[in-house]
Amino acid sequence: PVRASQPDLLSQIILGCVIGSLANVFGSADDRIFSSGRLTTFCNLEIWTYGVGFAICFTGLLLKVWKAKTAILKAVIELKAQKISVIQSAILIGCGISLECITLGIW
Repeated sequence: PVRASQPDLLSQIILGCVIGSLANVFGSADDRIFSSGRLTTFCNLEIWTYGVGFAICFTGLLLKVWKAKTAILKAVIELKAQKISVIQSAILIGCGISLECITLGIW
């Protein structure tokens, strides 16, 4: 059962949630404690940590659904189990995170 739940993707989802939650730490900075320049940095870090955390978490969820769909369709159509390699998963995850970083960089 643990192997079927894809622990690598579950770990990725947890990592994305933790990184995204760090945005709350940067967003709670107060001008009574920090200077204006530091607050600008914290504001930018808040956006980046939330965006990258969301991208990590969401690509993990999408990849999990895609793997399940591919495995089920392949099993039904060809009556054969379909394996998706870690390399294929890493490429898709890297594309999702890269797209988010490009979007944040342009913004």
